[in-house]
Amino acid sequence: EALAGLLGRLGYQARVEGCVCHLNPALVWAVHSFCLMLGGLWGVTNPGAGLALTLLTILSLHGEAAYRRRIFRWLLPKGISSNLIARKVVDKDEDRPCVLFVAHGDVARRGLIHNSWFRRFFHGADSSFKVHPMRLALEIGWVQVVLIALRLPGIHLEWLDRLLLVPVVVFAAVALLALDWSLPRPARGANDNGSGLAVLAALAEYFSS
Repeated sequence: EALAGLLGRLGYQARVEGCVCHLNPALVWAVHSFCLMLGGLWGVTNPGAGLALTLLTILSLHGEAAYRRRIFRWLLPKGISSNLIARKVVDKDEDRPCVLFVAHGDVARRGLIHNSWFRRFFHGADSSFKVHPMRLALEIGWVQVVLIALRLPGIHLEWLDRLLLVPVVVFAAVALLALDWSLPRPARGANDNGSGLAVLAALAEYFSS
């Protein structure tokens, strides 16, 4: 609304329109982690079903990483967002080129994942070392596949069942971390891509004259 008011004062016709979008990515990651956790627990009592759910979730996670085959994302309900559309009204008789500018703007969110301790844990002291929580869940998911596959022939070993609980605990922690990130707690005064919106506002002011 503030940006729409600024563009309106510069002579632009600006309006805010609602739109439908995918859910917060953190919530999507939480769903994947929960399904991996459920697959691990299911693998103790029903290895076949647990293995199938784990493989399906891993396939969906690979799709998320490659921006295709987003199985779980398409099954989840959509979210609500808004678009700001502004245009400069000129004389119809003027032969002027059309210039289109696009920039995204999101209110930055807070969460434990942005805590300095978590950033050191996942990024490490070396900036070249970066581990995303969902990358961690994806790799441990393959470990869970191997552990569940060992139980398919009907092998019942107490140590194997206990070892299978390790990925379950990791997935539960990642799910809680993602849920904490998805909570609607915007950071006051912060804006995701604020620099891009500032450039867009400067260009709008320049072309308004």
